[in-house]
Amino acid sequence: MGDEGKRPDQGGAGGSGGGRKGLPRWKVALLWGSVMVMVAAGVAWAIGAAGSSPPASGDTGETGKLVRGFAEQSGVKDAAKSTDPEVRNALEAWSPAVFRLGFGFFVGFCIAYALRAFFKISLIALGVVFLALFGLQYAGVLDVNWDKIERAYDASAEWVQSEAKTFVAFMQGYIPSIGAGLVGGFIGFRKG
Repeated sequence: MGDEGKRPDQGGAGGSGGGRKGLPRWKVALLWGSVMVMVAAGVAWAIGAAGSSPPASGDTGETGKLVRGFAEQSGVKDAAKSTDPEVRNALEAWSPAVFRLGFGFFVGFCIAYALRAFFKISLIALGVVFLALFGLQYAGVLDVNWDKIERAYDASAEWVQSEAKTFVAFMQGYIPSIGAGLVGGFIGFRKG
């Protein structure tokens, strides 16, 4: 019997035994949750806006127009007509803020996840370079001026700090909800 009932991601016959690669399920669920919040806010905004918008000039209510017929089939206008005007106004007022929360989380997560991958690759590359330098210096093939490397590192660290401040200011201006973006960034940067 053995491995017949196991999925490949459980170390069965088709798997490597190391488990599944990719995002943990809870992170995927949070990402899908943020997308669903964005979609729900968009639908709420459409319902609120469809019910509160005045009819277009020259609209006689005829169904012969292509756009008019398409809008009636979507069901948004019917849902808006059956919704209380106070609810429509609340939907129209609050849905952009709710959308910004979901969007901010999603963007923060994606940026942090990409930065985490970049940092991991960069650290591996730097480790290989320094191991090669140590090995070549130990073998006597190369004489490394560590003082010059330290000065270059200090200058680079100052540059990175100034660019990080600029990046944070940029992100605060472009991520609609910085709180949700920070939460998404924390979760995206977290390992497991």
